[in-house]
Amino acid sequence: MRKEPPEKGPRPGYDERVRLIVSLAEGPRVLHVGACGSRKAINPERRTHFLQAALVEAGFSVLATDVHEEKLGWLSNLGYETAHLDAERIPDGERFDSIVAGELIEHLGRPAEFLEGCKKRLKPGGLLLLSTPQPFSPAYLALYAFRPGSFNPGHTCWFDRQTLGQLLERCGYQVEGVHHVDDLRHFGGSRKARIVAGVHRELVGFLSARFKTTLVVAARARGESSESSPET
Repeated sequence: MRKEPPEKGPRPGYDERVRLIVSLAEGPRVLHVGACGSRKAINPERRTHFLQAALVEAGFSVLATDVHEEKLGWLSNLGYETAHLDAERIPDGERFDSIVAGELIEHLGRPAEFLEGCKKRLKPGGLLLLSTPQPFSPAYLALYAFRPGSFNPGHTCWFDRQTLGQLLERCGYQVEGVHHVDDLRHFGGSRKARIVAGVHRELVGFLSARFKTTLVVAARARGESSESSPET
């Protein structure tokens, strides 16, 4: 059964991806893997996608983890509970109601080992929430046309709903929900980027939400699933 945090969702001001993840998370205890991200989200422009803050503000008890110990320092200085954790070598330890990994799995060299490790840290019936860029969105296709290659050189792979679902199934999970959201934070700088973002929004409105930039997937270890969520 879902355990609600003290508040029912994130406070205003966060982007669509962050708001959805927080609304789906179950608590009270959450493990946030890859919490530091690539940049410090401490100014207003970046705070809109500061998932760690949104989870805590919603009332969850969150352990923020990352492989980069030096980056954990700024989270600790902000008052968050932190611990060093290599996502591809997750040891046994405390178990959590939810594990959240936003924009992480596409950076890993061994994503299956990450998923297997998460099972060791989820409570029975616990929820795994993943988000990852969706390569078939108009925004990323346009970006590829302008600059061949991944927009982030740290990516090792692209996932769509089929490939990520297949990987989760092979690792012993059952997908409960696949959601599509827009995360256009990378398209707010140059005039060309803003044009791409505008065209993307128009095309998604004409086509389908399935062409939004980001997948958010909810899954549980097989045999421990609750009622499935509809696709959005």
